Amino acid sequence: MFPLRAQTQSVRDSSAFRTRQLIAPAALFGSGTLIHCCAHESWDFDIRDWSQTLAGGSSPVCFEDWLQYVPVAIDLGLDFLGADAEHGFLDRLMAGALAYTSETAVVWSVKSMAKTLRPNGCNDQSFPSGHTAFVFTGAELVRLEYGWGWGAGAYTVAVTVAFMRMYRDWHWFSDVLAGAGVGIL
Repeated sequence: MFPLRAQTQSVRDSSAFRTRQLIAPAALFGSGTLIHCCAHESWDFDIRDWSQTLAGGSSPVCFEDWLQYVPVAIDLGLDFLGADAEHGFLDRLMAGALAYTSETAVVWSVKSMAKTLRPNGCNDQSFPSGHTAFVFTGAELVRLEYGWGWGAGAYTVAVTVAFMRMYRDWHWFSDVLAGAGVGIL
């Protein structure tokens, strides 16, 4: 009986919350907020100027509007293609619904308080980036469900969406940093 008990105690609960899980989202949101509040005219403007020197910059079709949904599709559908999911479909659906509802509530609350003008000047709903928060939420759900193998691909999609939001002049650098932090959280 003793070996069984020792074996049971050595199994770690992978779903247990650990404070260190807050480091990355807090660092991203915190640095985005710090740049937004204290270095907007230097960091944000300099990075915007750099991103606008790249070829293009504006397009009538924003593919990142659609690309942001790729991690959602991966999270919900990858097990149907044979990948080993950590949880069943309904559990993933409920976890996703809770995560996206929470992320949206935080993003829109902060947007309504911050009232930051977008780089393209079209409205004052820039900080934080909702697209970035949404896609990083999906990437984190994929990582939690399928591990870093699939999670790395989902995070690549998330970084692409964040970059495209700056490239297309919809968001400042601080917006996408803060959005990524909210999404991962």
